[in-house]
Amino acid sequence: MIHNPAAWAFCQELLAEVQAEGLNPNTLSTALRTLRTDEDTVRDRGSHSKSTLYNMFSPKVGAVPDLDLVLDILKVLHQRSKAGDQKRQADVMRWQARHAMAERLEAEHGREKPRKKPERRTPMALLPQVLAPARLGPDQSRFPVVPRPELLRKALRERDRRALDGERQVLVLTGDGGIGKSVLLDQLLRQLEDGKEGAVVAIGCEPGMSARGIAELDLALGRAALPGSSDGLLAILERQRRNHRSVTLLLDTLDLILNGVALAGIAELLAAALKYGEVVVTCRREEYQAHLSDPGRTARPLKDRVVQYAMPILELDEIIEWAGLYLGRFHPDSPADNAAFLRSLQGQMDDNAPLRWLCALPVRLSMACDVYARKGYIPGHLTAASLSKAYWKEKVEKIRDIGSALGVSPTAQAALALAGRMVRTGKGLTLSVPMGKIDPVHGKGLELLVSEGVVLSHDGGWRFFHQNFAEYAQGLWLLRDGLTGKRVRELARALTEEHTTLWPLGRSLLAQIEDLAAYRELAALFPIGSPEAAQSQAIAALGRPEAEPLADVLVEVRADPARLEPVVPLLGEAPSGHLGTACDALVQTVTEHSVALVMASAKALAQLLPRVPRDDYPDRLDAALRAVGAVRSRLEKQGGAREWKYLSLWLVDTLLVTGAGERALAVALARYAVISPVARRTVLLAHIGTPLPQEHMVALAEVLSKECPPMKDSELVEVMRMFWECPAVRVRRSWPTWRQMLLAGLGLSWDNAQTKFTAALGEKFEEVRAGLIDDVFEGISHRKTTRYVNVMKCLARDYTTWWVDRMVAEPMPPRSGVGGLSAVIRVLAVTPEQAERLRGWLAPGRVHAPRNVWPAEIILAGGSTEIHRRLFAEFTATSPSPSLAESVVEAWTHNASEPVLNALSKELRSMLGGADGPVSETRAQLEGRLAETDPRARDWLVRVLLQRVEPGPAGKAMTMIERHMGRFEGESARWLVSLLETPHTDAALRITKIIRNEEHFSDAEISTYYEELVAGVLRRMRRAVEAAEDPNLLRAQGNLLMRLDRLRPLSGEVVAQAFATARDRFPATPRPVSERERVQHSAALRQIDRFCRTLLPGRIGRAKVRELLGELLTVADVADVKDVREMLADLLTWLARTDAGALDWLTEELFPRTDLAPGVHMAIAMGMVEFEKRAPGGRAARLRTMPSCPEGVRAYLLTELNARQ
Repeated sequence: MIHNPAAWAFCQELLAEVQAEGLNPNTLSTALRTLRTDEDTVRDRGSHSKSTLYNMFSPKVGAVPDLDLVLDILKVLHQRSKAGDQKRQADVMRWQARHAMAERLEAEHGREKPRKKPERRTPMALLPQVLAPARLGPDQSRFPVVPRPELLRKALRERDRRALDGERQVLVLTGDGGIGKSVLLDQLLRQLEDGKEGAVVAIGCEPGMSARGIAELDLALGRAALPGSSDGLLAILERQRRNHRSVTLLLDTLDLILNGVALAGIAELLAAALKYGEVVVTCRREEYQAHLSDPGRTARPLKDRVVQYAMPILELDEIIEWAGLYLGRFHPDSPADNAAFLRSLQGQMDDNAPLRWLCALPVRLSMACDVYARKGYIPGHLTAASLSKAYWKEKVEKIRDIGSALGVSPTAQAALALAGRMVRTGKGLTLSVPMGKIDPVHGKGLELLVSEGVVLSHDGGWRFFHQNFAEYAQGLWLLRDGLTGKRVRELARALTEEHTTLWPLGRSLLAQIEDLAAYRELAALFPIGSPEAAQSQAIAALGRPEAEPLADVLVEVRADPARLEPVVPLLGEAPSGHLGTACDALVQTVTEHSVALVMASAKALAQLLPRVPRDDYPDRLDAALRAVGAVRSRLEKQGGAREWKYLSLWLVDTLLVTGAGERALAVALARYAVISPVARRTVLLAHIGTPLPQEHMVALAEVLSKECPPMKDSELVEVMRMFWECPAVRVRRSWPTWRQMLLAGLGLSWDNAQTKFTAALGEKFEEVRAGLIDDVFEGISHRKTTRYVNVMKCLARDYTTWWVDRMVAEPMPPRSGVGGLSAVIRVLAVTPEQAERLRGWLAPGRVHAPRNVWPAEIILAGGSTEIHRRLFAEFTATSPSPSLAESVVEAWTHNASEPVLNALSKELRSMLGGADGPVSETRAQLEGRLAETDPRARDWLVRVLLQRVEPGPAGKAMTMIERHMGRFEGESARWLVSLLETPHTDAALRITKIIRNEEHFSDAEISTYYEELVAGVLRRMRRAVEAAEDPNLLRAQGNLLMRLDRLRPLSGEVVAQAFATARDRFPATPRPVSERERVQHSAALRQIDRFCRTLLPGRIGRAKVRELLGELLTVADVADVKDVREMLADLLTWLARTDAGALDWLTEELFPRTDLAPGVHMAIAMGMVEFEKRAPGGRAARLRTMPSCPEGVRAYLLTELNARQ
């Protein structure tokens, strides 16, 4: 049934245009995801998923689609059809009008109410649309919120961008405690409430909810969402979605229940919740980093389904705005003090980074306002610990009841009593304590604390205003019993438990100890036995001014990757007093550990280096670059070759941040040869604009002898300008003028820089522009002419008129000076009038330089058939020699338009000998240009491609066809398919690519010739293997087979035949010796790999796939070459992950064989190491102990397994 007739009619009309371009909702969704805006950035298109598009084109379409979506679809259609500007504008206007009409009809006639399928009745009552037993976030009456709606938009936009493939993502808002995560989550809750679309379930996690499995956790969260209910959370979500069509789960303070034991259950529950609706959670940065930052390794159910949004701290203007709002609400009676405080605060923000960081968290800023506003200033040396201590004295210890005993603060006693009730070392912490659990003697004190905003009272319980301060109070309660007292000993014992959630309290307690000896005594009580323990101890140590506590932690975790991993990111944020220690530790980690830790350490170093003292920066950068250079070979052996190139880039990028001086640039230059190409780009850019000695610049210019790193054209110009403007460089490299610079033989790929910079000089100086054209006409070599012409091409848009005027003002140059004439004229953007002037100027040169002048005149004739006929008549009147005639016909073939060639086809053929003339490459190119519309050309090419022995003409003809013909349909498609089995390699390669290309061959045409194409590809592949033809041909034919399979699945027999052909490509020699054999090995295995992943599944049983691969692996050492070995290892890893029987086959049947070559054993070992990164199982360790394991493989496995410990 059609639910919305207006939307249905509109969408069906749009669907017709989509299908006319060979698209469906599936392929359209893919095209929309990659659609780019004019700024060349990928747009956010959360509404363009496959399901959205399928629904849009179905009778159940609910509404006329959004106009932005319609316009995006039009852009895709225009790109595919290569529509001109006028058609694009007309289409947009037409569809905008249709869209407006459809919306009017929808408004006038409404929409049919869809008939719902009868639902199974449930005895449960309808639940409220919003389930939020406790509001999220801090008390809004206490915390004025600076509106930051852009944060919520950014977070949701990032989630939706990642969910474009149709899979929902868990959005995790992360940050330090007090940064505003809960506030932002509460804003989302209010937004969803106001929207009144769909249900919301909002839960604040409590430490008591921590559970070992999904079932226990599901029930605990269900009770929190719906007090008194026996339903689990997942049942509630399913019920809410059924009743309200959609549901969103908001989960606050996940860090309170997140630990190593509970992680598996949490991951399973969140993944299950995604089946019902969106999921948004908040989590402290430390717990997220320890447990969820790499879910593919730590929380498998959430692999590729977690999106982190790191909450930014308050900016400077937001700090001042927030403080002003807070003071205006809670301290309105002291405007003068408030103003003085704000001036003090603002005055210290620029130069006092620690204070700015402290106040960038709203909760700490509120505490600072409460304590120091009435004093009219804020101390510059304030720390988190000293602020908490001052706040306690000001707001808690101050005696508020004059009737109390002298010197005793009822508020402090009440706060400690509340804190003590919150600490349950056997079970964790609780955020709220029922009122009946507190001794009534503390009632007055608690009431005073409530009046001060330190304690909140709601739902029959007491709680502190924020979790951070609660942990501080709990620490004070613990310490009242002494460092070695029972309370602290019980906490230390609890911290050793695997499932503990008490480490935030441990961190808070450590932060309160001021004396170094006492701190080290307490830290020694808390064992660093887990990654979370190491993280917590490192956080506490980094907060102290002394170096010893951090050194203690680093010594403890240095050799253990698991405990070191969460510490590394913290070192990247080390405060100024610990920069040296952190740098040394990170450099050491780079040199000692495996890929993942090396990458993390390099990122951390990149954070640290810009903050080290300027005088220390060069030495620190040098040490870091040395370490990165030293581990290259080790990382490559571990499969980290791709990752290595970024390590040095991250480090040298700090040159741009620091405004590096001469010493730092000298360090970077000294390491230039061993850093990656992308890092070399940064080194060059860092030099631009920096005053440096001449000798340094001369040394830097030696990079011109090496390969040019990848750079934008504008960057190339600035780099060359830097060298050009240094007199010593120009003297050393013999560049007295721009000519020597342009023609200098520099390293690979620097020619583009020479061209672009010379063009920049040409824009500025007339003598450069004049020299370009004068030098060409005076006669220079072909290589020099090419560079000159490339420069002129860059300047053609603005200086064509200038050059034309200069050319025609001088006589035609002699024969030696017109070698580059055609090339010059080709790049000039001449008008018809300028072309006529140039032809008149060129005419005298027909006699002494015909091979240069006639092609130039053909180019200038443009699309005028009349002018071309006149030129042809004038040319034939000169009775040209056969070689000249062939040269000029080739010029027409390459430069004339299709209408011109069709009009002159008879004359051009006659010049080449007519219908029975010799077969030449020039004739083949001409017939290739004419083939689209001329049956005689196609017949001629059939003879050349299928009956002639010479490969040259066949290849030239197909090059022209590939370059100039568009879509093949009907007769032209039938003709091209008939040529597929040509014996000429280059021609066969181009024909195969054309048929595989959807722009040339539609699915409809492929379907018409499906059986013929399948049979033809199989026969041609077999001949290519037997003749050892170019591997590119076999790869292209394999790709064509895969397109045919996507259109209509190939039979098992066809797939087996294709696999056998690919297998037979392996050379007979046991090991590749020559480069040609190495290429054959690599190409053959790449095709085997693609066939295994795409064609074999579903057509050939898994056992048969293993049998076929086993035959291949036991014949020869196909893995002796490094890149081939890595490719095979990747294939075996994939096989192990997709075929349950492959693990035993590889490790128990194949690896124990002694007749395998060492390269195959190595590939299996590498595959198992990679497989166990996600699914540990001890198989890689068992391989090392097998008698069949070669020594080299044994050493590799030992290294990998040690790195994993």
